[in-house]
Amino acid sequence: MKRLFCFCLCVFFLLAADQLQAGTVVTDDAGRQVEIPDTVHRLVTTFKPATLLVLSLDGAESLVGVDNSSRFDPLSLAAAPELADLPGVGSKSQNINLETVISLHPDLVILYSQKTGIQLAQRLQNSGCPAVVIAPETFGSIHETLKMLARALDREEQAEKVIQAMHEVQDLTRKRVEDISQSDRKTVYYAGPSGFLTTAPSGMLQDVMIRRAGGRNAASSLYGYLKQVSPEQIMAWAPDSIVLSRMIRPQAKNMLKRDQFSLLPAVTNNDIHVFPSTLAPWDF
Repeated sequence: MKRLFCFCLCVFFLLAADQLQAGTVVTDDAGRQVEIPDTVHRLVTTFKPATLLVLSLDGAESLVGVDNSSRFDPLSLAAAPELADLPGVGSKSQNINLETVISLHPDLVILYSQKTGIQLAQRLQNSGCPAVVIAPETFGSIHETLKMLARALDREEQAEKVIQAMHEVQDLTRKRVEDISQSDRKTVYYAGPSGFLTTAPSGMLQDVMIRRAGGRNAASSLYGYLKQVSPEQIMAWAPDSIVLSRMIRPQAKNMLKRDQFSLLPAVTNNDIHVFPSTLAPWDF
């Protein structure tokens, strides 16, 4: 009987240990299958969208490292002032410091799908750091990312609140524009944060935002991420409306004074709009 008791006790502890080590296998936006812990206590984000997704889930206390820009971003700091004191791990534009990321012993690292994000995720994975790639370029992918992070952070109820709030805003927008016929929808040129001649092609979140708002993206025939275009291309598109990232407002105003742009419908009708927020870029 004593031997049987000891055997059962050993089996119990082995099963318990197995459960403690068990994780959840998720498929990230790059199609990679990644096993992540059932509960993430130490989280590293490597670009601002990822940080904001975590903050929307009230998950700031799980962050042990963030991208450099999140440490100085007014919107992020308004939600979680403690971000300013976290280690910066670099940025996707100026490279991520893998040594810093690994030194933080994260349970999960969130990376971007552009540039070197997928390769970095695999290198981290090989170093024993679970890493997922996200591509928050559609509302659907944002919802799925929120759900994945919510399971890892035990914030599933909060995720449902965030997703419901997003649905409510989108429904309001849909109702306001649903009666606009396709022939009456404006062609919109979006000038991005990198400069007036940089725009968002089909597949980016800004493209989705333009269409949801009842317009047609002038750059919808292009694909990928932010694209550099020529003045001649903008003239050919002849946009009815131009929307400007606030970050390029002075530069864009000077560009629009050029004679070649004077005949654009958006210019002749003064249908030019700057995203108004100074806290964060609304086009993002």
